Amino acid sequence: MAVYNNVVVNLYHTLQDELDSEYDQIKSTAEASSLDSREALLMYRRIEGTEKSVTGLTGKVESLVSQLDRMERAKSKRRETMSKLLENITEVSLQYKSSRFAVCQS
Repeated sequence: MAVYNNVVVNLYHTLQDELDSEYDQIKSTAEASSLDSREALLMYRRIEGTEKSVTGLTGKVESLVSQLDRMERAKSKRRETMSKLLENITEVSLQYKSSRFAVCQS
């Protein structure tokens, strides 16, 4: 699970860095081209909308990671169960063979 969490954190930071970079670029462009406050506000709202989308995507990725983790634990549990079953079958088989061998020698 730690690996999945690192992936989510790295993805979040990468997206956040891209948004910060985009915001800085828009801000410098607005200052350089003397955009009026209305245009700057519209651009800022677009960035906010993008941030909300990223936040939603991050939530979905976290959900996916959680689901993958649950699937991995279930898979591990199935393997343990199958291993125990095979051990029991082998043990019973050996006991049966040894009891038949003992009966044949009598």
